[in-house]
Amino acid sequence: MSELSKYTFLPWLRRGIANQISGTAGQRATIAVSLKVGGTKIDGSEVDRTITKDVQIYGPGDVVGIDKKNIIRTEPKHYITNFEPNYLAFIDFYDEDLPWRYSPDQPQNHRLQPWMALIVLTDEEFNDSPARPDQPLPAIQVTRSDVLPPAGELYAWAHVQLNESILGTDTHRSTAVGLGAKVEQLLDRDPDMGFSRVLCPRRLAPDTAYHAFLVPTFESGRLAGLGESIAQSNPGVMDGAWSNSNQTPILPVYHRWYFRTGGEGDFESLVRLLKPRPVPAEVGRRPIDVSDPGANVTGISSSELGDVLLLEGALRVPDKSLESNELIRLNKYRNWDSNYPHPFQSDLANFINLTDAYTQKSAEDAHNDASLDTAPPAGEENTYSINGNPDPVITAPLYARWHALTQRLLKDRDGNDVTGQRNWIHQLNLDPRHRTAAGFGTQIVQKGQEDYMEASWQQVGEIIEANRRIVLAQMAREVGRTYYVRYLTPGLEVSFPQGQSLANQRDLSLTAPVLGRIMTGAGRALGYELESSQLAPAALSPQMRKIVRPRAPLAKKRLNFENAPAEVTSGSLIDRIAAGEITAAPPREAPAGAPTHQDIADQAGPEALPTNWKATLREWLIKLPWLKYVPLIAVGLLWLLALFLGWLIGLTLATLLTATAFLIGLFFWLQQLIKNPPPEATDPLDPLTIPSGTVDRFPKYPDFRISDPTENFSPTAGTTDSDEGKAYKAALKDQLNLIKENADSAPPRVYTPIDPGQVRTNVVQQLDPEVRIPERVAGTYLLPPKL
Repeated sequence: MSELSKYTFLPWLRRGIANQISGTAGQRATIAVSLKVGGTKIDGSEVDRTITKDVQIYGPGDVVGIDKKNIIRTEPKHYITNFEPNYLAFIDFYDEDLPWRYSPDQPQNHRLQPWMALIVLTDEEFNDSPARPDQPLPAIQVTRSDVLPPAGELYAWAHVQLNESILGTDTHRSTAVGLGAKVEQLLDRDPDMGFSRVLCPRRLAPDTAYHAFLVPTFESGRLAGLGESIAQSNPGVMDGAWSNSNQTPILPVYHRWYFRTGGEGDFESLVRLLKPRPVPAEVGRRPIDVSDPGANVTGISSSELGDVLLLEGALRVPDKSLESNELIRLNKYRNWDSNYPHPFQSDLANFINLTDAYTQKSAEDAHNDASLDTAPPAGEENTYSINGNPDPVITAPLYARWHALTQRLLKDRDGNDVTGQRNWIHQLNLDPRHRTAAGFGTQIVQKGQEDYMEASWQQVGEIIEANRRIVLAQMAREVGRTYYVRYLTPGLEVSFPQGQSLANQRDLSLTAPVLGRIMTGAGRALGYELESSQLAPAALSPQMRKIVRPRAPLAKKRLNFENAPAEVTSGSLIDRIAAGEITAAPPREAPAGAPTHQDIADQAGPEALPTNWKATLREWLIKLPWLKYVPLIAVGLLWLLALFLGWLIGLTLATLLTATAFLIGLFFWLQQLIKNPPPEATDPLDPLTIPSGTVDRFPKYPDFRISDPTENFSPTAGTTDSDEGKAYKAALKDQLNLIKENADSAPPRVYTPIDPGQVRTNVVQQLDPEVRIPERVAGTYLLPPKL
C-alpha cells in the first residue's frame, strides 16, 4: 500500500498559544503569563519578583466572519440536485485547526468543542432574518428546534484528516502522547498534507431541497455575528448558541450553500432491494471431468466421486448453510488427494519437471526418466509413446515458478523428495481445481498481454531515461573535473609576485557566467554581491578579458603597462577596481570656471539672509516658558491702574478694551508659535529654495519681450502676459523643476567592499564537479520513501 492511501484522523487539533488555556474570564479564555522583574532598590539591595497575570485571548465573540479562501471543499457542491440521501453533508477547511482555534473550551477525554457547527435545514425549517444596519453577518431564524444537533455532541462531528500515517505500525492509538510533535513535523514539511472537516449529523431524506449553514456554536459567537452587545447579555463562556431556553434561535451564518437530494437509485436503496433467497448447494460449484487428462498422465478415477471434482468459485453457498449430508459429500471432493501424492499428482509433477530436465540432459533421457508411458489399450498398440522419443514435448506450465523461485515439484534433479510437498506452490500446480483457475488467469493475461507489455515498456522507458541522464552526468563530472583541475585548482596556490591578483582575475573571468547561481555565506547570490560592489559584472565579461590580455594591442600600445609601476599590471585590474583605485565611470564634476546656478545666486543675492525674528522669539519662549504669560500680566496691571486712577469714562474705556483684546490675542499667538515653528529664512535667488508657484505670482506684462541690455527697455504692468511672456514663464518653471529634480535625485551609490580573493576561493570551492554534479542529478529525481 502506498503512503498516499494511508490516513490519520484526529478528533481535534489546536495549534499555537491556545494550547496554553488555563481558565476563562468574561467571554474569553485566558492564559497565564509570567513576567520576571529584577532590579536594585534605593538601599542597594537586589530584588527579583515574578508577576503573573491572566491574559485574555480571542474567542468566538471576536469572530464576525471567515475567509472564504479557507474553504477548500463542500459536499455536496453548491446547487447539486441529485445528492445521495444516505451521505452526510460536510465542509473542509485548509487550516487544520480552524474549527477549534477560537474555542474557549479545554480538551477533556480526547474531546474539544468546536466554535462552529454545520446544520442542514429544509425551506420550511428556517426563515431569513432581516439584517440591521449594524449587523456584521446575514442571519436565519430556525423555526424548529428538533432539527438542530445536540450541542453536547458537536465535538463528535468535526475532525482532522492527515494524508499520511503518523502512527507507525499501530492502526489505532487512544493516547495523544507523542502525536503532537509528529503532526507538527508533518505539517511543517508539507502544509497540504492535512485539513479539517465539519460534518452535519442529520440524515437526509430523498427528493428534498436543503440549505447548509455554517453557524457559531457558542452564544458569544452568535451575539457577535448579530451585532448585539455581549456585555449586556452576559452569557456564560460555555453557553451554546441554541439550548432548551432558546427553541427558535436567530443564528448568524458564516457560509451557506444549497443542494437537493435524489430519489431511489443510490447504493443504499439498491442494496435494500436485495432479498435473501435460499439456493441449492450446487450454486458456485461446477463438476469437471478428471478421468482422462491426456499427455500420458494418470487420470483420477473414483466411483465414489464419479470421476469428477468440484470446481468452486468465489461466490458459493457457505458451508454453515449446507445440510450435513451435503457437507459430507462436499468434503469427499475436497479430500480427493488424502493419499498424497495421488498417482495423478506424481505423473503431473513428472510431466511439469520435463522443462527443467531438458536443461540438464537430452530429451530422450529425460523422457525415459520421467516414466510417463502407460500400457496402450487393446487394439491401439501404435499409440504415440514418449519413451525413446528424441524430440522434446510441450509440457504443462509451472505456475508462479518465479514467485516461489521453484523449478521442480515433488522430486529434485537427483530424484529425492523435496521438502514442503504440500505447500502452496504444490497445491496450485498439482490440484486440478487450482490449475483450472490458474489457466483462466493465464488466458486473461494472454488476452491483455499487449497492453501489459506496453505499460511495462513505459516504466522501463523512464528507467532508461534516468540511466541515460546518470551516464551523461558521469561524463559531465569527468569532463568538469579535467577543466577544474587544469584551470581553477592551481589558482588556489599562488606564490609568485602579483600571482594572487592574476589568479583572481583569471578565475573570476572564467566563472563569470555562473556567478549569479553561486550563493555566499550570507545566503545571497554572488551576482547580487558583485552588483553592489565596485567590481561591476562588466569587468568580468569576455570582452573585458579580451581587451586587457597582456598581448592585446590595446594593452601594449594604449594602456602601456610596460612603463607602469610594478604593482600596476593588466592582471591587477580586478583587485584595483574592487578596491576603488580605478573606475570606468568616475563621478561627474563641473568644469573648472564654469558658472553654476549657485554661483549666480551667491553673487546676485544679499550678503546675509534676513534674520528670522519669529524663530528667535520661539527659542526664548521655549527656554523661558513664563514669557508667554507676560501679555496676561500686562492686562492685569492695565486694569489695576485704570481702576485706581479712575480711567473708566468715555474714550478711555474703549482704549482699555482694545488694549486688553490685543494682549489676549498676543497670548494665544505666542502659544501657536510654540506649537508650530516658523519656516526658516531662505535665499530668494537660490533656485532650490524658491517655493512652488512663485513664477505664477510674478506680475503680468502685456508688452513683455526679451530685449538687448543696451535698449534700456522696461515692460508695462497689466492684467495679462504677452505670448513671449507666457513662454518665458513656462521655460522658467521647467528650469526650476529640472534643478529641483536633479537636487532631489537619489544620493550617490554606496558600494559594498568586496575581496576578490575570498570571492575566488568561494567560487572555486563551490564549482567542484565531484560535489555539484551529483547534487544536480539527485535534485531531479524523487525516490519513493521505501527505497
